Order: sequence, then C-alpha cells, then structure tokens
Amino acid sequence: MIPKQVIIETCSRCNLSCEGCYRDLGEVSNTVMDLDLFKKIVDQMTDQTACLASHGEVMLDPTFVEKLRYLGEKGIRCDFTTNGTIFKDEFFQALQDYPRELHRVVVSLDGLYADTREAKRHLGKLIDYPIDFINRLIGMKNSGLLPDDFDVTVSLMRSDQDYAEIEHFIRHWLMAGADMVLIRTKLDATPQKEATYKSGCRYRTQIVSVDANGMMRLCDRYMPGSNTFIADMRTEPLLETFAKIPEQAVCKTCSQAYTGSGIHGEVFFKNNGFKCFYSKDYYHEIYSKKDKRSGLSWGIRE
Repeated sequence: MIPKQVIIETCSRCNLSCEGCYRDLGEVSNTVMDLDLFKKIVDQMTDQTACLASHGEVMLDPTFVEKLRYLGEKGIRCDFTTNGTIFKDEFFQALQDYPRELHRVVVSLDGLYADTREAKRHLGKLIDYPIDFINRLIGMKNSGLLPDDFDVTVSLMRSDQDYAEIEHFIRHWLMAGADMVLIRTKLDATPQKEATYKSGCRYRTQIVSVDANGMMRLCDRYMPGSNTFIADMRTEPLLETFAKIPEQAVCKTCSQAYTGSGIHGEVFFKNNGFKCFYSKDYYHEIYSKKDKRSGLSWGIRE
C-alpha cells in the first residue's frame, strides 16, 4: 500500500481551551516535532501530499515556517489548520513564496457572533484575531499576492449553534472571498458495538499519520484505552512501515472511521436564496462558490 497523504503533527501544544476539542479524549504530549526529524520524514515522501495536522496550534512551533519552506523547496503540496490567533509575517511571506505547494490554510473559528466565539473557544483578548487572520489571507488573494487557486478555508465545529447562525457564517465567508467553508461534526469516541466492513477506513489504506514525537499511529484520532502506536519514525522507514500495518481489532469497531466520499451537488439557502456548491461525508460539510470535488487535501489534485 502506498499512501496518498502523510499527516505530520508538527506541534501538540495549544494556546486555547476549546469546547469539544478531542485533545480532551486522551493524553497530549505538548511536544514540538524536531526539525531534523520532520525533514527526515519529508525526505521519504514520494508522491504524497502533506497535511500538518495537530492536536495543538501549529504557530506555537518556533520552526513551523522553516518546515513550511522545506515542503515548498521539495515541491510537496501541503495544507494545515490554525486557530488564527498568532500572526507571523514570515509565515505569510512563506505562503507568498510557495503558493502552489503551501496551497491551503484552514482557519478554525466556530462562529461569527462574539458571544459564540468566546463560549466555544475562550479567546479572551484574542477574540478578533482569527477574523483578522482570515481577512489578511483574503486580502493577499485580492491584491494578487496569492493566486486564485490558493484556498482560504474557514472551519466551524457544529455544536449548539442554530441554523441561522451557521447559514450566516457560511454566506458571510463565501461572500467575503473565502474559497471554502467547512462545517465539522464533533467526533464520537464511543466504540461501536459491532464491527463494520462497509468501507475500509482511509487511514488504513490511504493516509499515514505521525505524531509530534515521531510515532506512526493508526490515525490522528484518539481512541481512549487503545494503543494506536505502530512504529518510531526516528528509526523505522515511513512508507515501508505503512505498507506492513496489520488490521487492528480496534479499527473494526471504531466510531470515527474516515470512510466514504459522501455526496456532491448544489445547495440553495432557504432564507435568502444564496447558492453554492455542497459536498458532504460523515464528518464534514464543505460549501464553496467553486465546484471543488477533490475534498480537503488528499484527493485528486486541482
């Protein structure tokens, strides 16, 4: 098996305490991946995309921009998620220097209304920083510093926001110039009672995940009480190890299986007739004014 994507957790530290965060489901190491280890992993990649996913905030990694630039120099396409509370000019410069490789930034927000953002994310004095961060990215596209095919994505975790607020959120950011709005469903860590084989999880066949300590895991999602560690990437080869991962008993009853490609079409908002493209799988709803069928990161390249 050859994976389509390598998920690399560059940093597991975080500066927020968000409601519903799956950091609370298991022990988090609060670690920054060593730069040399990161380069060693990247050097083993062949035709994979990279996703710098994290159980923390990537911008807390003091070497994060160096890691982004290394991916750019290697010509590896990459996307990542940030909470948008930390501004680094060298980060925005790296996006500008490697727009085809560092092609997508996902900013988590969880609401337009100030009271929602504070209740969900406990932002305090940082409450407007994510909005400013998103607007800066959109401004870079509008001014030509980033190309049209660079994706600015805004993410919201669905919890108890009402439909009007979510619809307002989607319409606002698409009209403001964001390329995609991602509405996430909160993950359930409770194991299924029975095994399911309807579709093999993509983490088993298409995605390899490495945490900030350099440990290859079954996936980047916590399954309480289960040992998900496979190998130490400081000593083991990346792709060869992935190809030998045995089917795990815990995978058969996992409630978080990343399966299926869902549906794709168009949607009209009831209240104002706003029209956009719409994709959905088990955990994500993707809204866009462009017809994007490739998913978030690892699908067919644009």
